[in-house]
Amino acid sequence: MASGMRQLAGTKTSYLRARSPDSFLASPFLGDLIMSKIGAARSNRFHRHPIRTGLGVAFVFLLLIEAASTLVAWGMGHSSRRARYEPNRIISGYTVYRHSPGFDFGMSTIRKTPDEPSVVLDENGFICDEVITQKKPDGVVRIFLMGGSTAISSGQTDIYSGPYKYPWGIYSYRHSIAGQLRDFLEEQVPEAQVQVITAAAFGRRIHQSLVEYLATISRFSPDIVVTLDGMNDLGSQVTGSPWADAESELPQYIDLWSEHYRRPLWRKTSTEYVLSRSFRRLGWLDRHESASSQSHTTFDDSIEAYRQHRDSFVEASEVYLRTLRHFQVSVNSDGAAFVAAIQPMLHRRGANKELSILEQKFDSLNLAEVLPLREKGLTHLVNRYFFDDYLSHTIAEEIHGPRAVVVDCNQELRSVGRDVEFYTDYCHLTFEGNRITAEILGRACLPFLNPITD
Repeated sequence: MASGMRQLAGTKTSYLRARSPDSFLASPFLGDLIMSKIGAARSNRFHRHPIRTGLGVAFVFLLLIEAASTLVAWGMGHSSRRARYEPNRIISGYTVYRHSPGFDFGMSTIRKTPDEPSVVLDENGFICDEVITQKKPDGVVRIFLMGGSTAISSGQTDIYSGPYKYPWGIYSYRHSIAGQLRDFLEEQVPEAQVQVITAAAFGRRIHQSLVEYLATISRFSPDIVVTLDGMNDLGSQVTGSPWADAESELPQYIDLWSEHYRRPLWRKTSTEYVLSRSFRRLGWLDRHESASSQSHTTFDDSIEAYRQHRDSFVEASEVYLRTLRHFQVSVNSDGAAFVAAIQPMLHRRGANKELSILEQKFDSLNLAEVLPLREKGLTHLVNRYFFDDYLSHTIAEEIHGPRAVVVDCNQELRSVGRDVEFYTDYCHLTFEGNRITAEILGRACLPFLNPITD
């Protein structure tokens, strides 16, 4: 009886095990059948909805890329910068545009050594290697360097890269004109504490510098204001209407501003930010067609062509000269010294360094290709002849007094030999060019520096 009960229990247990899901699936026949059905269902679902499935896979893939890009931006410390206004210029009611506060030039900084920090614009658009407060520290001689792209120490303009490719971008503060001006002055006057602050901007003209001085720089108690100008004002010598000419550029900066806030969704993503930053670092963005592929405009830049237009240049230049006088009066009325420097310009014929073979190749490129009013070509004539023939000595006659001086950098370059590579294009300079220019400006500043330090 007992053995029969044990046998019955064993039979029941075996039956239950056979009915359990594990044993059911463990059956070779039924397990294979069910798995084949599941595989077929999956296969049929992918086969029935290929577009939906593909879109789903692509969506998940893009989400993973976006997540990875967000982590990269966070790791770079740029998580708060993705939505920041990207261009380095912003609309200004005073000077058409001003610098974007906090803009970091990053890999566009031209360095001699990798440890040199990037150029970063402070909240006022200034460049210096120390924090600039509105209240000047006691015992400090504060110098502002104003002007255009040469003053801000820009690298080569791409259209001139055909004969030789110099770095483009902007020089680190240490190797900029401002940084080397400070080093020169502190070497000449060791007891002096000197701040040299770059307050220049790309494309800035003399009348815009004057307004910028009145609006911003005058509040920072400058001791010396140095303007390094000339190149961007060539058009003023042709039209005589610098204010209207500059104002005509306002729509492009409005467009930049509008485009930033009307960006499509994909341009607001971390992926777009990381890719654009990477491409910019590799030099794949923000570059222009080089001179080697440019078709040069044939233009008569002879002395005879210049003489034909000279009277109109003289008349138009009165606005430029009047603006310089206003600038001097404004600076001197604040108790600061004024140094009006005519920047070095490659194409000048009457006063210049002895051009090297490479600089002669740059000089052969037609300036009318890259400057405003290129269709008239008259700016090329102003650059080649007008400064030497008229403007240089006329500016020296207009700007004078115990707290003002004029320096023509091209005149100071006469002793620089052809073995020195100075220019990278029509007005931008090499490392050595920045250093030489800084010394020229430094010698002009020294008479004003000594009384301050006494």
